[in-house]
Amino acid sequence: MDSDSDDEDVKPKCGNHCLIKCVIKLIPFLSVGSKFIQHISGNILVVMYKFLAESAGDWHGFIQLLCICLQLAINKVYSSYSSKLLNASEHLSCSLDVVIQLQPSLETANLNVVSGLIRVMRNILKLLNQREDSLPKVIYLDHVNSCLSNVPWISLIDEALNDPKCDDSSGRKLLLLGEEDGHLESRLILLGYFLQFLCSLVDQSGLVEREIGSNFNHPILFQITSMIPRVLNCCLCEERDHTMFIIRYFKHKMLMMMIRLSSLINQDYSVLVSWVQLLHKYFEDDLEKPIMELKREEDASLIDSPFLNCTSDLEGQGFGMSHLQRQVIFLFLKCSISLMCSREKNDPPCRTSNLCPSVELKPDQEFCTQRKSLLEIYTWLERQISRNMFMDEKLFLAKHMEFSLSILQLYMHEDDLLFKMLLLQLSLPSSAEKLMCGKRTFQEMKDDILFHVSNIFNPISVFHLFLAELSYDHQVLLDYLISKDTGISCGEYLLRCLRLVCDSWGFFVEFFVDQSITSQSCCKKINAFQDGPNSQSQLSSLGGGDKTYVSLNVDDAEKPKPDISYGRSRGNYYANAKVCLLLLKNSIENLRQKNLFPYNPEALLRRLSRFQELCHKQEEYFISNN
Repeated sequence: MDSDSDDEDVKPKCGNHCLIKCVIKLIPFLSVGSKFIQHISGNILVVMYKFLAESAGDWHGFIQLLCICLQLAINKVYSSYSSKLLNASEHLSCSLDVVIQLQPSLETANLNVVSGLIRVMRNILKLLNQREDSLPKVIYLDHVNSCLSNVPWISLIDEALNDPKCDDSSGRKLLLLGEEDGHLESRLILLGYFLQFLCSLVDQSGLVEREIGSNFNHPILFQITSMIPRVLNCCLCEERDHTMFIIRYFKHKMLMMMIRLSSLINQDYSVLVSWVQLLHKYFEDDLEKPIMELKREEDASLIDSPFLNCTSDLEGQGFGMSHLQRQVIFLFLKCSISLMCSREKNDPPCRTSNLCPSVELKPDQEFCTQRKSLLEIYTWLERQISRNMFMDEKLFLAKHMEFSLSILQLYMHEDDLLFKMLLLQLSLPSSAEKLMCGKRTFQEMKDDILFHVSNIFNPISVFHLFLAELSYDHQVLLDYLISKDTGISCGEYLLRCLRLVCDSWGFFVEFFVDQSITSQSCCKKINAFQDGPNSQSQLSSLGGGDKTYVSLNVDDAEKPKPDISYGRSRGNYYANAKVCLLLLKNSIENLRQKNLFPYNPEALLRRLSRFQELCHKQEEYFISNN
């Protein structure tokens, strides 16, 4: 039957008779113990879809048919764990005769069948990613959304992992059911495939949104969002005896899915509050781990992998956890900052309009959502940074800057999260410049929660530290800008930072941090501008007159002397940033003239030109005053 049939009075038949017979023959092979046979059977189903899609066959009906099989399989397996029986034909979007034909082949359905069908559906989704038109993807998501809505996915997994018939002497639920060890493996495989499938569905929904070019959010995103608390409980319940490697994998997949969801849809107040609570419940160790005490590696790509099957010795040393910590901290800050920007209808009115509550406020006091979320961030920072610094202004500022650098270094080896975190920090309101510009004293601001938060995440300070971490290498920035993975986010970050720099020029020029703080910097790339035959000509050609490049990552004895025109070391931060950004401007212009830049950089070039104008004015001001 063609998927374009105009017969709307009856339910679709989910494919022609030949397709149904093929599926009936293949489904039982998914239940056997041989992984090879399971794998081949699943691959045949994927090839069947590929053939139908390429030959303009009934691929629509075939996807629907697989969804019906998945619902029937879950019904069968769930009924073996629960006394609750589901009506086999209830909510199924096909004719009853199709259900009657399929049911005999699913009488022996087990967890392997459910896992196999999920894997097939996910592999089909991968094939859909290769198609340019979005309609098949939307149709696929519609069918899967219906399947998610009509079957007890979470109850199935939860009860399969926690059969109440299997308790030890203390009443603690066990994973093993007293049968062969294959049951444990089957359950964990099911949970792993299910997590992968949910992540792929979220990814596909995001691709569809970009292709359609609107704020379209498929209902499946909200369906998956509602499942997050139960899925987390299934994966990370503290009573379960999963190995550290499995726990780490489950954490990674859950965090990745939640981060992607948070970027696709605007979560409402209750979801954001729930997610913050879930992070505290299941990820508290990763969230509270001291950032400034972490050992930085030159290349942490392998050590940070959540898939690393660590030995007990490596686990004892904490290897492989930086990646999870990056994800947890980012999601925690994103939820908290989103709450700061949200407005709940039943919120009590803010006591003041400037969002500057005292540190003496207790979490159980009633105040607006913005204050609650701000206090949440501050409490986390307070655990990360010792409070004894409040008595001394120099120590206070140094510790804040040290922590800012530490959190930046945490993300330097993961480019996609790096720019997400940098952009997230730009969302915070700022009051830190009031102290830097002398508008308020340290004693006046030390009890200001917003000051502590905004000082650590001050965008201009972080921008300076970010450039220093790159050794002021404009080529690294250029690589970020032309990368298909980071180009958009890096371009947005530079545009927004340059606007802030131009609006707060004095703060940018006067930025200073004790160089002992940056002496342990973990650079993204070795500085490209070492002393050489062309280094002086490169710098002087910018028209700025600066002939000094100070790297924060070499010993003091190796550093060039500061340019005497600045008279103090803090001018070096401005000078180095100036050289880096103006060289970046020249490189972008050269690539654009050769039609080699991957997109239109006009907006960025305008901001860089404005930056260059302010640099010239700064030099004229210095000359006129000396």
